Amino acid sequence: MDDLKALYEAGFAANFSKEWHANYYRAVEDVHTLPEAAWKRPDFQMRLWDIDEVANIGLGRSVNVSSAASDPAVIDALWEVKTLDLPIVAELRAKQLDLAFDRIMRLVHPKHNVRRPSARLVRIFAVLFPRDVLCLLDDRRIQALRRYLKMPVQRGLSLIGNHVMIRDELRREIGTNTDLATDIRHSMFAWYLWEQVIEPKAAADSAVVPPAATAPPPERTATDRPHVVLLPPAQQRKGMFFVADNLSLLLSILRAAEGGVGRDEMIAAIMAEAPQLKANSAGQVLSQAVTLGLLTVDSGTYRPTEAGTALLEGENPANILAKVFLRNIYGFAILLDELRRAEGPVTKSAMIDVVRACRPSWTSERAPNMLIKWASTLGLIREPEGGGIELTEDGDYWASGLPDDPAALEAMRGTAALDGDAEAGSPADLDAESDVPAPALPPIDAILARFAEDPELRSLVFTDDQIRLFHAALTALEGKRFVLLAGLSGTGKTSLARAYARACCDILGLPVKRHYQETAVLPDWTDPTGLLGFVNPLANPPAYQETETLRFLMAADSQRDQPFFLCLDEMNLARVEHYFAPFLSAMEGRSTRLSIHAAGDVVENVPTTVPWPRNLVIVGTVNMDETTHPFSDKVLDRAFTFEFWDVDLPGWRKRALAKGAAPELVGRVGDALEALYAALYPARRHFGYRACDEVLAFCQAFAGPDPAVALDAAVLAKVLPKIRGDDGGALPKALEEARAVCSTHALKTSADRLARMAEQLRAQGVVRFWS
Repeated sequence: MDDLKALYEAGFAANFSKEWHANYYRAVEDVHTLPEAAWKRPDFQMRLWDIDEVANIGLGRSVNVSSAASDPAVIDALWEVKTLDLPIVAELRAKQLDLAFDRIMRLVHPKHNVRRPSARLVRIFAVLFPRDVLCLLDDRRIQALRRYLKMPVQRGLSLIGNHVMIRDELRREIGTNTDLATDIRHSMFAWYLWEQVIEPKAAADSAVVPPAATAPPPERTATDRPHVVLLPPAQQRKGMFFVADNLSLLLSILRAAEGGVGRDEMIAAIMAEAPQLKANSAGQVLSQAVTLGLLTVDSGTYRPTEAGTALLEGENPANILAKVFLRNIYGFAILLDELRRAEGPVTKSAMIDVVRACRPSWTSERAPNMLIKWASTLGLIREPEGGGIELTEDGDYWASGLPDDPAALEAMRGTAALDGDAEAGSPADLDAESDVPAPALPPIDAILARFAEDPELRSLVFTDDQIRLFHAALTALEGKRFVLLAGLSGTGKTSLARAYARACCDILGLPVKRHYQETAVLPDWTDPTGLLGFVNPLANPPAYQETETLRFLMAADSQRDQPFFLCLDEMNLARVEHYFAPFLSAMEGRSTRLSIHAAGDVVENVPTTVPWPRNLVIVGTVNMDETTHPFSDKVLDRAFTFEFWDVDLPGWRKRALAKGAAPELVGRVGDALEALYAALYPARRHFGYRACDEVLAFCQAFAGPDPAVALDAAVLAKVLPKIRGDDGGALPKALEEARAVCSTHALKTSADRLARMAEQLRAQGVVRFWS
């Protein structure tokens, strides 16, 4: 949780709406200063039910309560509630206001409307009890705020009771309010937390909101309207499978994962709960829980996410999953939109026909029928006594967040773009995703600005031209973003890949931990299984042994509107043509596929192929020595290659001083290293930033009186071991000059070792440090 007081005094203050505050304040004063006779008049009662100064209502406005405004029983009950003498203890106050809210609701619903005017009544309680009730009108936002404040589930309390407890917690965090104006500021601050802190964080964490999508503008006044931003149809999932008692099964999975468990244990738990499922189907259910944002997996261990924990705690499943289904699952928004426009219940067969008409490749009723089952499970639709299906109140609420204008509705259906698409799960899926334009990386000026302003990125020794060239290589060929960084070890090749990804993610508002993956290539990789995993044929049924890289690729495949950055470290420790072959074949052209396995069918939710993820940036770091393999033309033809041989030692000195190193020590170490670098550079036996950093760190850690002793030992340990070669080039002269440098700087042990190496080179024609 962020520092609430700092947010209140800084972020909220910058977004504070004086107009909303003034209107809100005036509304509360009107309600509390009017004499009883005037207060009970129907015209004022109608104003009370329409009190927009507190918060706007979208769908709630269609709930007509005009007859309740003239009902003496309702009016008298509201007056009694207004004059309640509330307890001092927050828990008791919460229970009393819950009972009062329920009493008024039972007088209004269903007598005056078959739908519950919940949002309208919350607004009334907000003006009746400005110290206790916030301007958040729906349970979903209240529960999200409770979780953000790290408050436990309020057992036995309903909507208004949660308001009271949250308001009490806010007072503890940001200060006790002393007057009505501050009461109202606190209520508005709760909306600020939801609108500009909680909701954006949830979107970033789930990594499903496309940066280019047109999201609703920030609200300047609280509202009960849901914020729903739909992915383009071509990027949505092709339906969501459904198994019997699916929601209960997901809850069982979440309970099993509370302590953190591995995949095998999770599959066993699923099959124990649903013995009718085969292992392959159990694996799909497990993947479903991850896809829906209920489980997270880290190093093979599954744990509930914040959303999963909320579901376990008993929160309304629609609050947790409705937005995910609307945004990510093709056909779900169409289903709710059709039902909200219908004048009465619609038959299931008619709804299936409507959804299938938008996706002609769905030749069976399976996919749309599963959407209907999910909508029913989440409580968004129901079957009335007369037959057919219709929206529930929760369904009405979520449907109200969908677009209204014809062009947006047509775009939501995406019929024309999907005409040739194959049915979900079919091996003949068209590469519709391959035709999605590769997401644009941020402009170079923004990236350079990020490198300049971020302290961590600014500490790296890269010139603007190096970053510009790297950026140009990654943007020159849309969909084939592959760069090799070769050269001297320790010059920051991996650091550049990591820093560039970090800068791009910061600019785009993406979580870098989910959009950047570093994979160390191993020397024994002779095929793609080190990257892509493999099907274990000995398991019954066959199981898929996944890798972190495969999971990263699946994430990139499912979110093609966002860039993903894969760094293959020490890429040529194994033969690239062998383990990287599927990537090399797939990255050429717009409609090729990346082969994952050859089992012939989906295995534990891992398909045989996926369209080449044109949103994938691949950076390979390369060291050229006797432990590595050369690159073939097939690899070099597909990549831009940059060499890192030169080291900016003056720049390294500045960075070391900026980090707080002692100037005298930096000067002494820097002088010696610069002279050694100049001596060894002609023989290509010089060193990089890593060696410089470690030599300086060693000297800083040394506790003796003579720093030359530490510098001598550090040079012997970190610089000289890399010297090797024959007498046919610049090495003999480099050894003599390096020995002279060591003698000049009183590095006796290093100078003696260099002298012996020079003698060995003259005698044998070859030399290496360890001989």
